[in-house]
Amino acid sequence: MKKLILSIAMVGTLAFAACSIEDAVEDAVDQLQGELSCETCELSSISTQYCDNGDGTIEVTVSGVSTDIDLNGTSFDDYIAVLEASGATCN
Repeated sequence: MKKLILSIAMVGTLAFAACSIEDAVEDAVDQLQGELSCETCELSSISTQYCDNGDGTIEVTVSGVSTDIDLNGTSFDDYIAVLEASGATCN
């Protein structure tokens, strides 16, 4: 009986520790996302957010729908400059 209680206590401790680790990872991801360089651009009354992922890709969000795009070697700043040259207003 003591072994059963000890086993249950150990499983409970491990489950609690695993949740704490997951929470720490989620907090770190949220913090990194807050540090991303983002620009909001408007073209033809459509507002789009562009965020530099820091790995050669950007996250593009339009009307709450996001997708990642590979910049194929282009810098984030150059990508935004092309949008502005095309008539978009970015800030």
